Amino acid sequence: MDVAIFDLDGTLVDTAPDIIDALNRTLLDFELPPVDDDTGRSFIGGGARNLVADGLGTASNATP
Repeated sequence: MDVAIFDLDGTLVDTAPDIIDALNRTLLDFELPPVDDDTGRSFIGGGARNLVADGLGTASNATP
């Protein structure tokens, strides 16, 4: 049996814009400001829980 495995974590497809968009929609639900692309990209790679925690922490600190 031949098997092909693709790792789509940015090697073949750049999914960061979609991940950042999902994070920003979540922040909007909490009436928090969105994160910019560079900041959002820095949150990617540690899992969804850390992504959301980092996003909430950063957006919370950005509000007056």
